Amino acid sequence: MHLIQDSCHGQLTWSSKIPTGSLVLGNADNSTSIGPAFEIFKAQLPSIIPQEFRKAMDIIGNNNINIPWHHVVPRKKYLKAIEDALGVMWELFSKLQKSSYMSTFIDVSNFINSMQRARIDTTKINNYIKNEKNASVLSTLASFQPAANEMALKVTYSNCRTVTGRMTVLQGPRILTMPVNYRDIISSTYKDGLILELDFKSLEPRIALTLAGKDSPYDVYDEISKKLFSEKLKRSEVKIAVLCALYGASTQKLNVILDSQFNAGDVIRRVKEYFCYDDITNSLRQKYDRDGFISNAFGRPIFCESNRGNILYSNLVQSTASDAAILGFKKLLDEIYFISGNVRPLFLVHDALILDTGDDSWLAQIHNFVELDNIGKLYFEHSLVA
Repeated sequence: MHLIQDSCHGQLTWSSKIPTGSLVLGNADNSTSIGPAFEIFKAQLPSIIPQEFRKAMDIIGNNNINIPWHHVVPRKKYLKAIEDALGVMWELFSKLQKSSYMSTFIDVSNFINSMQRARIDTTKINNYIKNEKNASVLSTLASFQPAANEMALKVTYSNCRTVTGRMTVLQGPRILTMPVNYRDIISSTYKDGLILELDFKSLEPRIALTLAGKDSPYDVYDEISKKLFSEKLKRSEVKIAVLCALYGASTQKLNVILDSQFNAGDVIRRVKEYFCYDDITNSLRQKYDRDGFISNAFGRPIFCESNRGNILYSNLVQSTASDAAILGFKKLLDEIYFISGNVRPLFLVHDALILDTGDDSWLAQIHNFVELDNIGKLYFEHSLVA
């Protein structure tokens, strides 16, 4: 039975089914589980079962399996523990609502839980495992081994284990650490189907421009070359300059490849000015010193390790980009589903989405971008995986 409460002070009822649209605590596999939000907001949920009673059951060897806790814990203590837990949950809901992150949290959670099982080419994976010498890569390949009917386990992600919300794999195929040249083990479930990868183009610098209040063109790096350097810097050089300016990467490589007419320090200074880097970092530092955390463009709190400007700024961009990628892919898939029913999302790889599709005719019927509120256009490219 599930304990249901429809408002902070509402009546408590028991139900054998979880009402549609409910937020859930205690079932991590549910797509609307509120558990991850506790990790995001650094909140500690009181245990409904007092620790001394858990220890007692451990001692007698029950291993916490199917224990009727309402008979083990005295009624007064049991009800008080439930009351305390509900109080903390409503306090968290209040924080979520104040942060404006509630709807984004639910949308992101629903999407990362919507990935489907991938079909694996057993001949290829067994051949790769036979010839691979690296123990770490072997372990990653083993996580793709089919459970049944040539289908791998469903991947389970968490976007709460990192400060910025970048995903980690909790269970199933470890796609985030899979070498790209081994991805051809993924095969289509459709006759004559394809495995496609959709990638958002220059996502983080595009997000950085949005945070600076500027529209971003299709090619961010070409635009910077035109506006700041009269096209005298190559796209590859601009890309390195942006990494140095926004993330504090070493200027050594930039110094080596730059033409003698350009000084690396001057190039980085001009790029920072273009992205309003100093103004944004000063504002972030004030927020961090006041609240102990900053928030991304969607309202997700970011508990940075220090108030250093480069850390605050990079965490802001990366966290906003993480949520934007998932929301962008969600919107893109909604559009694809409207055109074609032969599409199955398999894996998220940060700013890329791997799909199993019956054909790619729908690509000609959609734009090469999605548009998000407060973010603008996110352009994507596609490539064939298998």
